[in-house]
Amino acid sequence: PLLRLALLSRNLTTDASWDLSLSLDGRVGALGDERNDPLVRLLRALPGMASGRPAPDRALAMASSLADDLAKAEWDLPDHFRKISFAVNGLGGDVWRPFIGRTVGIISPFVTDSALAMLSRSVAPENALLFGRSEELALLKPETLAHFGTVKVLDEMAESGDGEDGDEAEHARVPARGLHAKAILTERWSSTEITIGSGNATSAALIGGENIEVFATMSGYTSDIGSVEDQMSPERLGRY
Repeated sequence: PLLRLALLSRNLTTDASWDLSLSLDGRVGALGDERNDPLVRLLRALPGMASGRPAPDRALAMASSLADDLAKAEWDLPDHFRKISFAVNGLGGDVWRPFIGRTVGIISPFVTDSALAMLSRSVAPENALLFGRSEELALLKPETLAHFGTVKVLDEMAESGDGEDGDEAEHARVPARGLHAKAILTERWSSTEITIGSGNATSAALIGGENIEVFATMSGYTSDIGSVEDQMSPERLGRY
C-alpha cells in the first residue's frame, strides 16, 4: 500500500490567502516507526471527537485501518532533507514546542506575546525574524517586538495577488486574503529545521495546548537548504 500525507496551513475553503503545504508520499513498511506515533494517535482519536451522533462503524474501521498503516509509514523526504518528525498538541499530555537554536524565523498570522517571547528568548535580536499581519503585530507589547531584529508584513499588492482589485463577484467568492501561512525555522548545529503545520505562534497552540494542532519538522544541512534568512528571503517567499 502507498500512503500520502498532506499537511496544510490552508483551510478547506476558497480563500486566496498565502499558505504553506507539505505533501509526502510513502509506503507501509514492515516495522513501526515511533516518529509517526503523534499522527497515529490523532487519527485514532478523531472518530471520538465527532459531535452529534456517533461516528458510523465504517468510519471507525477506515480510521483504524489507516492508523495501522500510518504507524509503519516510511516517507520519501523532499530533496536535501535528511529527517522528519511529527507532533500533535491538544490531545492531553505534554505540550510540544520546537527546539530553537541560534536563529529563529517565525511566520504566523496570529501571535501572542507569551508565545513569541518563549520562541525567541535564547536568540539575539539580530538573528530573529518575524513575519505577521499588521493588525496582529499592533497588539503586541513593544518589548516583544524588540526581541526581533526584522519584523515584516505582506506587501499590500501581494495580498491582492496582482495588485489590482478585480470585480466584486470575485471578492464575494474569495473573501479572505493576506497571510495565513505558519512556519517556524531555526538553525541548530549544522542543520536548518523547518516546522510547518496548523499552529500559530500563540499561547493556545504552543503553551497551554488548548488547540488541537499538527506539526511536521524537517531537517537538512544548512549548506544544502540554506539558512533561516535564505529561506525567508523575498526570492523564496515573495513580496512582503
